[in-house]
Amino acid sequence: MRALQYTKFNGTISLNEVPDPQLVPNSAIVKIESASICKSDISAWKGVDPHVSVPIIPGHEFYGHVAQKSDEVEIQNGTPVVVPVTCGCGMCGPCKNGQQHICQNPFQPGFTHNGGFAEYVLIPNANQNLVPLPGHLQKHSSALLSCRVACAYHAIMKSHHHDTKSWCLIFGFGVFGMSCLKVAKALGFKTIVIELAHEKLAKAKAMKANHTFHFHTPSLVNLIGEIVKDSLFLSIETSGNLLAIEKSIKTLCETGHHLQLGFISPYNDKAISPQLISTIISKEISFIGSHGVNGADYSSLFSLIHDAEINLDSLVEVQVPMELIPNYFSDFDTNHICGAVMMV
Repeated sequence: MRALQYTKFNGTISLNEVPDPQLVPNSAIVKIESASICKSDISAWKGVDPHVSVPIIPGHEFYGHVAQKSDEVEIQNGTPVVVPVTCGCGMCGPCKNGQQHICQNPFQPGFTHNGGFAEYVLIPNANQNLVPLPGHLQKHSSALLSCRVACAYHAIMKSHHHDTKSWCLIFGFGVFGMSCLKVAKALGFKTIVIELAHEKLAKAKAMKANHTFHFHTPSLVNLIGEIVKDSLFLSIETSGNLLAIEKSIKTLCETGHHLQLGFISPYNDKAISPQLISTIISKEISFIGSHGVNGADYSSLFSLIHDAEINLDSLVEVQVPMELIPNYFSDFDTNHICGAVMMV
């Protein structure tokens, strides 16, 4: 089959002919219809993610159809599916408790195993790790349901702050931040977006965020405080920026929830200050990490997308064939693309 592959970190991503995946017990092979570049794919390619070894086929956000399955798998060939970014082993404690997204022995396409920038991908423990799609979501943009849209939904639902009079503050407005905005608005939040790039701030305004601010706006914490007036209980940090974490916690009201979605680079030499820890304690701020999405949560997400008419297509900016995807890896941090880059 055709697949994109890199054999060293920060090296060339080549379009190669590689062996087709082969079924193992309780597995399925998915024919890829679309796949999207996520920032974590870039981190893996740069060698930042310790779980990744080379050679590897990247790509963890993809949509496709079941092409083959082993006898134990209940889902039928031809079924349209997505695969959660973290797949469960089915045997560890979290998996047995229905929390395969925090599996102790995870299968992560594009990270621990070959991923979706290929014609086919093998998915083990398929009864648990394949998510069938309803009719209204059988389209290319549903690749984003593997990670960023689903992770945004999972994180916000974890917060338990769903008062429609409340505000939601979003730091970072890549596709992850855009997904958070769409989910938050669908759940009834008023929204504020904080971002460095002017083109992304313009995108946030176009997507009807209630307020937008540049990250370096003077007295930003005080300005937000004047807007929210003691009703900011949810703040989401999507970029892994320590200064954004600090601003988030300082801005939140007492008993507010800080949701940390962005990974902080292991090369970061800064630390969270003792003063910030004191603020977390004195205001009883809940600092909540969120990773992946439980497969069982997808049905309620699908209902929200349908009922709130969330348009996933609007999150996609570029659609290109497989052979052009490497160009967007190399300039990911410097291009001015706001939306997702999708292989179709």
